[in-house]
Amino acid sequence: MTINHSRFTYLRKCSKRQKLFPLLYFTTPFIVALYVSWMTVYIAPVIPTTSTTLSGEVKPGDIITIAGTNLNIIKAIQANGESVTIDNKKATEITFKAPEVDADTEFTITLVYDNSLGNDQKLIVPGKFTVKEVVPGGSVASDSREVETGKDVTIEGTNLNVVSAVRLTKAGGVSSDIVITNPGATGFTFKAPEVDADTEFTVTLIYGKSDKETASIGTVKVKKATVVLTYLYWENITLGAPATECALFDASAGRTITPCDLFDNQANVDFAMDATSSAAARLLNPANINDNFMKAQICGDSPLSSDGKDYSTVRTSLKTQFKLLNSGNETENTLIQKVLNGEITDIKEDIGSLNPSTNTPTVTENDVLVFKNTNKNKMGIIRIKSVTLGEKKELNTITMDVYYEK
Repeated sequence: MTINHSRFTYLRKCSKRQKLFPLLYFTTPFIVALYVSWMTVYIAPVIPTTSTTLSGEVKPGDIITIAGTNLNIIKAIQANGESVTIDNKKATEITFKAPEVDADTEFTITLVYDNSLGNDQKLIVPGKFTVKEVVPGGSVASDSREVETGKDVTIEGTNLNVVSAVRLTKAGGVSSDIVITNPGATGFTFKAPEVDADTEFTVTLIYGKSDKETASIGTVKVKKATVVLTYLYWENITLGAPATECALFDASAGRTITPCDLFDNQANVDFAMDATSSAAARLLNPANINDNFMKAQICGDSPLSSDGKDYSTVRTSLKTQFKLLNSGNETENTLIQKVLNGEITDIKEDIGSLNPSTNTPTVTENDVLVFKNTNKNKMGIIRIKSVTLGEKKELNTITMDVYYEK
């Protein structure tokens, strides 16, 4: 800032009245305007400098440090005219990573800054450095050559920090890339991809500025993940009316109980299929098994109703009730859709407050029911896949999928 001293001297030699009333004279807009007009203000631009001279050889990803002053105003770094990411900067130092290359390449570094007047200025750093091409080498670790979907696959080797992706190619040439972030120089891991069936992949590494591909570094066999359900799931169970060999169902074991096995397995019965007087299929609470049902159950040549054995456990001690879900009810339809879409996760949580209370529900194809075995205090879900109705009602069948608490 410069001041015209002659005019300033004049102001200093003011009258006694001016000295007595300075505010009157120095707050008057006209006087202030004159005073400001006597001063000329100059703003010196901030200019960065460097004290580093570049030289030598580095590898892609190595940290390059440039020392100097006012480096905190640098807004961009260019390596041979192409932008590179600033790693860190402060007034006396700025760093960046050596760029990827496809061959040994010499680089000139340019610092771009704003000169405070809205124009970008460039400062070329003295010297040059060479980035040497680095080719990664490695192999699939021995304990990673056969893994399940989602498990870690380990790659071991050298110069692996330049790898940007792993390419997995299966038979037929179909390949997919898995991006690798910040790999270590001697090893890194990635997650085995999801597969529909056990699949063997050839593994190659992608690296360099133009995504070069190495030769195969080995193979990895990815196995379809074993899904551990929180419930029991029995698919395509066929339950028959009393005159069949499969009228009673054990939901814990996922099997039907034949007439000859019933005496020793009474406590295992969860529900049965009933015979009806009309063309219909109906499930049955074991407590509702009647004499006609037992007469239709034949072991050898004898009906169970007259074989002299006590079947009171299955007939009087067991209780399983059902609820046929209604798609018109929002809560019940939510569960129906979960069943149809294979989205059951937890039996009790998915069933929620639905309360089974029916002993003998009539069912048709695509019906969904919930049931509860009071004796075992377990709940389940039934999806009716199909119903077969014949002339002999005792031979009707129901095919179903059953979900049951463990």
